[in-house]
Amino acid sequence: MVFLVFTVTMLGIFWLWARGETLKRQGISRQGTAAVKTRRRRVQTKGRGATVAPAVVNSAVSKITTYTHNREVSARLLQATHLAHQGRSLDWCVEKIIHDLVRDRR
Repeated sequence: MVFLVFTVTMLGIFWLWARGETLKRQGISRQGTAAVKTRRRRVQTKGRGATVAPAVVNSAVSKITTYTHNREVSARLLQATHLAHQGRSLDWCVEKIIHDLVRDRR
């Protein structure tokens, strides 16, 4: 019985630790019950150490949001497309996402 209580306690502690590490990686801090974004990351392009300003990324996400009507989905689409096509510009990624969304609606 003591072993079972100890095991459950350790699993709970591990889960809380892992959850905290995941939130740190995502740049989110917990305040009460709501998760709040604490910082903005700069998007790296073309593997040369060049970065895109957050204002440019926000503009790109806004263009995609016109089609998805959900800012979080738009940001995930942009991130996934940018990772899949790392040699391409951010504008190209936005155009590809919009093209794919319009194509998939047919």
